[in-house]
Amino acid sequence: MNRFAPIIIIGMHRSGTSLLTRLLEEIGLFVGNKTEGNNEAIFFKSLNIWMFRQANAWWDVPENFDNLLKDREIFSLVENVVTRSLKGFHSISYLGLKNYLIHKGINELDFSWGWKDPLNTYTLPIWLRIFPNSKVIYIERHGVDVAQSLKVRRDKLYKNEVENLKKINNFRSNPGRIFHSLRCATLDGAFNIWEEYVKRGRAHLQMLPESHYYFITYEKLLENCEEILTDIAGFCNLNAPETIIKSAVMKVNKDKSYSYRNNPKLLEFSHKVADRLLGYKH
Repeated sequence: MNRFAPIIIIGMHRSGTSLLTRLLEEIGLFVGNKTEGNNEAIFFKSLNIWMFRQANAWWDVPENFDNLLKDREIFSLVENVVTRSLKGFHSISYLGLKNYLIHKGINELDFSWGWKDPLNTYTLPIWLRIFPNSKVIYIERHGVDVAQSLKVRRDKLYKNEVENLKKINNFRSNPGRIFHSLRCATLDGAFNIWEEYVKRGRAHLQMLPESHYYFITYEKLLENCEEILTDIAGFCNLNAPETIIKSAVMKVNKDKSYSYRNNPKLLEFSHKVADRLLGYKH
């Protein structure tokens, strides 16, 4: 049987990973039987969250995960748990019953498959140990647009979070995390997270052979969607007909490219962080 190495999609939250994954799914990439609204396979997302928790890290405080990566013993133990999970019954969440009965685990898949999760941007070293022949797709988006999107999402959730906090009579009744992200309460805080993810994503690419990664920006994807999707299809070994690709890109909204330019406050913020945009124009 010809085994297929996975396509691992990395990139900062709110940077187009969901759009890219949806497009790839439409042209033939298997991204999971059970996925959440952001096209994230529940199985792999759960594994990433579990790994983050071992390092006392979270999506908006990812730097703690480096402590796990630096500890060879803990790294190995975590790798072993994840590897066993790929062969276990819970992998049916990703595979679906039919694929599970045929392949008995994720390691034996004989078709193009992969998954998307922004946390992959930090957990990638572990995934590459498990799947050394993986191909990585990394997508970036302008930092000001990402920061604004994160802040808007946080603000929408904040009122409910405050109401939930008012209902708690004793901290022991809800020991988990209540607030979505304290860092995203400001543009500065959200932008800082973007910086951290982008630097980490770019560092990964420098360590990979050119044939094993594909880099794209959200803005270029919107601008030349059909051409780029065709190119990525080849990278993923997907034999997608031109008609399928054309059908997929018809649903793409190109108006979200560089949205910050239409907002005076965001434009002003872009000038403020001009020296930290990592190559993007303000």
